[in-house]
Formats: sequence, C-alpha cells, structure tokens
Amino acid sequence: MTGAELPIVGDDNALGDTRILVGFNRHLERLGLEVDRESFGPEEFLIRTAGRHLVILGGSPRGVPYGVNSLLTEEWGCRWFTPTLRRIPKRERLTLPPTDRRYAPPFEWRDAGFWSSLDNEWAFHNFQTSDFSRLRLEQGGRCGIVHS
Repeated sequence: MTGAELPIVGDDNALGDTRILVGFNRHLERLGLEVDRESFGPEEFLIRTAGRHLVILGGSPRGVPYGVNSLLTEEWGCRWFTPTLRRIPKRERLTLPPTDRRYAPPFEWRDAGFWSSLDNEWAFHNFQTSDFSRLRLEQGGRCGIVHS
C-alpha cells in the first residue's frame, strides 16, 4: 500500500521502538501482554496496539492470517471484489488508532456459493473456507466440513 519494504526478523532480535509482531513470540512478554494461546479458536484473532507496536495473534490454522487480512480490509480499505478485480489503496503512510479487537467468526465453514469462491486468493481474502476454495496451507488450509 505504501511501497515500503519491511524486514522480517525473528523474536531473538531486540524489540526496537516500533514493530509489527505477528503470531505468538517472546516479545509479547517484553511488552507485558499476557495472552493465553490456548484460549484462541482455530479462526479467532486479536489485533492490539501496544505503544508504538502492532500485535496480531490468532489460533491455528487461520487465526493469524485472518487477523492480517482483517487489518487490511477493516482498517485500511483493501477489497477483493472478484478474482480479477481488487482495490488496494495507495497510501503515503498507514496509521492505526489505539486498537484492541478480538474476533472469532461465528461459523467455521463459510461458502459464498458462486464462481469467485473457487479462486483460493479471492476466497481467502473474503474469509471463505469451503473445500471448493482449495485454500493453501499458508492461507489456513481447507476447512474440511461438508453439508448433507
């Protein structure tokens, strides 16, 4: 969105002044954040600011990716309308007000039931979990629930 390239570093590095912390790691304790990993459902996520740091946590397998995706859609206006039509706003600077949002989708299996939902990129960005979406492992994989 901004064109900035952000380095990816492990939690064995110093915390620094400003970080985006993705997933459970050692820096959470350094920030004084006590969050129980076991309390998260498979798609549940938390987006929280801690001073100048942004923390995105979630359950396995889809919580963390959904947290990142939710930040892009809810806070910064990214949209995936169809597999070939999306809106990624260009911004000089991304800002986020103090935030503490935890969310668990009410249903694990979600399927829009039209052709776009067969595209795994579209399905992922629109929080679809149907087996027909063929979600890759880095997208949280397939849900595995069917109806009869």
